[in-house]
Amino acid sequence: MPLSPYDIIIVFKKEDGAEEIIRAQVKTAKKSISFTGGTRGGVDRVYKSGVKEYIQSTTTSDVVIGVRPLCNDSYELYLFLRF
Repeated sequence: MPLSPYDIIIVFKKEDGAEEIIRAQVKTAKKSISFTGGTRGGVDRVYKSGVKEYIQSTTTSDVVIGVRPLCNDSYELYLFLRF
């Protein structure tokens, strides 16, 4: 999803055929989670797409998922529900 403020779209199909969509943003959590988006880090720090920096809110995502790396290829997940 290029230029999208969320990383994952979760779709639940209801019995009546309607769909409920949950938009999720995934963030790396080492010591804390930044609720700012639209910036780049790591190897891709020089990023010139014109995307503006924004604060996570219910207009940009419904859930923020924090992923904290542990040892031995394991992770802790933190869910921040925004709806």
